[in-house]
Amino acid sequence: MDDAEPLLAAISRLVSPFEFRIYVQHVLSDMTFKEIAELEKRPLGTITATYSVAIAKLKKGLENYGK
Repeated sequence: MDDAEPLLAAISRLVSPFEFRIYVQHVLSDMTFKEIAELEKRPLGTITATYSVAIAKLKKGLENYGK
């Protein structure tokens, strides 16, 4: 099993499917927010706001992960 799989599973449980998709595209696929906005056919502001909300949820939800 890949070491990242349990963490990705935890992340996917903490955020919405759309937030998870944006997170994965930006963090794991190294896409810019502009590229994601074009791919998702959504405004750039929607993508950056969605990412910010996801990060806030992850900071709160993962603060004790792995301890």
